[in-house]
Amino acid sequence: MNQAPRVSHSGNAAKILTLTGLALQAAQVGVWFLVGFYFSAEPTLRIISSFLGGIGILWLLLVYVLSYRRMATGDFAGARTPTLVFAVLSVFTVSLLSGLFYVLAYNELDGADPGRNRSQAMLQPTPIQFGSKVCPICTRANPLSTTYCQGCGFALA
Repeated sequence: MNQAPRVSHSGNAAKILTLTGLALQAAQVGVWFLVGFYFSAEPTLRIISSFLGGIGILWLLLVYVLSYRRMATGDFAGARTPTLVFAVLSVFTVSLLSGLFYVLAYNELDGADPGRNRSQAMLQPTPIQFGSKVCPICTRANPLSTTYCQGCGFALA
């Protein structure tokens, strides 16, 4: 039976933040097309708003394919660089608000990839205490009440 990979809390948060950024960008694209429709008598404004709406649709497709889709398949390491690029470019060009959501998603991707944090966790070992859950990924000792590893975000049993 083919099971979906387990996704950490940080991975889910990164996906939700990216989807929120995409929704805000889609709303902005809709506004550009509405402005073009409203000013249909003025050809210059119609052309400018249609051009900006078209660029917005292209941008949405790129963010979806290169960032969100990778997160959805569990490739958090592959989604890190595109998410950062889209975050920076969005903040300075397309939309400040959606860019901020991409920055937050990029920050969450730090904890979503257990392999990335493994070396950091090994540099700062946590002493194992009686009655703790040990993460199989980064070997960090966590309190029994935790559901996710405090070091790498891996879902603990």
